[in-house]
Amino acid sequence: MFSSWKEFITWEKSTLDTIDVKKTYIDIAGDFMAGVLLSQIVYWYLPSKDGKSKLRVKKDGHYWIAKKRDEWYEEIRFSEANYKTAIKKLEKKNLVVRERFKFAGAPTTHVRLNVPEFLRSINDLMIEKENNLEDDLKDFSDYLDQEITAEPLASLDSVESTKSIRRNQPNGNGEINQMNSVKSNESLTKNTTENITKNTYKDYQNKNLNPNLKNKELDIYDVLWNIEIPKDLKHKIKVKIANQQLNHLSIQNLLDLQDAYLYQIQQDFVKPDAPYDDDFYINDQIFSETIMKMLETVKEINNMKGLVKDWVQRRVDFKMRESHFYNTSTYREENEPDND
Repeated sequence: MFSSWKEFITWEKSTLDTIDVKKTYIDIAGDFMAGVLLSQIVYWYLPSKDGKSKLRVKKDGHYWIAKKRDEWYEEIRFSEANYKTAIKKLEKKNLVVRERFKFAGAPTTHVRLNVPEFLRSINDLMIEKENNLEDDLKDFSDYLDQEITAEPLASLDSVESTKSIRRNQPNGNGEINQMNSVKSNESLTKNTTENITKNTYKDYQNKNLNPNLKNKELDIYDVLWNIEIPKDLKHKIKVKIANQQLNHLSIQNLLDLQDAYLYQIQQDFVKPDAPYDDDFYINDQIFSETIMKMLETVKEINNMKGLVKDWVQRRVDFKMRESHFYNTSTYREENEPDND
């Protein structure tokens, strides 16, 4: 009996009363309930903490799981109907094998994982995902080739008739946010046009960006130290520069990267403190991952702002497509008769 919320939190964090299910198992099983059962079967095939097998029953050259229906209920809260439906679906996909042997003196249904078919199904799913990714990357690579050879775009600080993709998206209260278009020559943020975009290389030369530096010629580290981008991204860029892996990156590129980052926040694509799995925004962590991939891929940067805009847009689109897939996928339980 909990006498306080603190006691409940302590129990919640420490309890082992959980069911671990990987979405991949649901995908290859083609059904939520079947995926849960498959995940639990896989659990019994994994070694224990001391590296030993959890399985002890060996028949006909195979190791088996010998459990009664009430034992499955204890482990994954499956009713008899849940178990019958799920096990039949796994058998239909040839992911498991069932046989009846004597166990503890009584005929008992034994289940084993069809390991070759199980691994093949996982490999097929991974290959499918890789192929989809390769198609997307090829399209993106073609775009980058065109982008690199194209004329530099106009400054992103002045946008004509730009509309946010989040227009008419419901907010947390179920209301519709109406986001106005950004008019030509309109300031994106108070600081962007007044302070940030004016910070050219010459401006930075006249500033002591790092108070720890005295009489030292301005270099790329000084600029990196002072610009407004996520700290994690600063660190990653610094390491790459130190290892001479970003020799193509210039001071002006960093200034443009700062402008692009703040622009993406203003345009409502980047929300620095958003959850990692947010459906509509990318946070600072995802932004940093995206930009590092961009910097490692594009070896000649003529238009940093345009590149950042496109890479961020594609990352947001990917998150929204992924969210749409999982939100529209449904799993229906079928109560098939038991033919045992």
